[in-house]
Amino acid sequence: MLGKIQNQYNGPDMEISQVLLTPTRKLQILRDDKLCFGMGTKIRKALGLLDFLRKNQIEKIRLVGSLHSNFLSAYSFLFSISGFNVEVFAYHRNANLRSANSKIIRNYASEIFLFSTRKECLDSLGKDSEENEFLVPEYGFHHSALLKLNDFWEMVKNRIAKPTLLFLEIGSGLSFISAASFFKNTSVKVVGILIGERKDRFLKKLPLYLKSIHLTETDLGEYILLEPEQNKKFGEVNEELIRKTKEVYHMTGIMLEPIYSTKSWKCMEDFSDPGKNFFLSQEDKESDWLYLHQGGLLNHLDRILDPKAPKPAGEHLV
Repeated sequence: MLGKIQNQYNGPDMEISQVLLTPTRKLQILRDDKLCFGMGTKIRKALGLLDFLRKNQIEKIRLVGSLHSNFLSAYSFLFSISGFNVEVFAYHRNANLRSANSKIIRNYASEIFLFSTRKECLDSLGKDSEENEFLVPEYGFHHSALLKLNDFWEMVKNRIAKPTLLFLEIGSGLSFISAASFFKNTSVKVVGILIGERKDRFLKKLPLYLKSIHLTETDLGEYILLEPEQNKKFGEVNEELIRKTKEVYHMTGIMLEPIYSTKSWKCMEDFSDPGKNFFLSQEDKESDWLYLHQGGLLNHLDRILDPKAPKPAGEHLV
């Protein structure tokens, strides 16, 4: 199975969909959401770490994160099928909730330790660690992830023919930082959409993020940061977001999820309004728009897929 997944990510046939975001704005979408059961870009990062661990002859890892997170499910899955002993330290608010991600984690972790708070989880993490065991930084924030991300950006660059704005969410910030670094001094300008964190807080933390992956601010090219209007609380999902997710799926056949990509979609719609992007240069205004759909769909399928609903029309595909 691992070989098939690696071929899926390393292959030259990168899928790009093109849709009408608004009547006057076309949007190209990098379809990482269609890779590895929707685990998407998280697996790219994990494959970089996999190479690092094998090079250093490490066979056992510890993961830490939310029991329902895309990160923990993707990393638990990939490293388990790669032959690693995977210890998971997970925190949760609701011990009775059984999300798709939590089921994957429970199935693939060699051992799992549950905590009711993140602090308690992190405090317990470093105790009784074994020799030849690697503690994966929270959210997979490790310099090895840049290797596979950069391979991906190289493929993207080879498909870009004119100036482009590349939109992607800022969750942990790793994908955004890698893109802003890779596309420095190119015709691609990276637009980071802040999900769950204010712009001032992210910029304050940015130097530490960069240092942890052996980069500095001088390594970054020019970028834009956007804050969605509905960016009140990370993980918060309301009926408006569910409705929008279903609407986009019906119109395009592309499935978003309400935590990240639906918020990004609405943010891009807003940003296409000339009154909201007045600060852009003329070149930026005339640029193509490209969005990286990073996946992470599994927790939300039951909210989005209505078996009684008509099949997607796809009339906004162009």
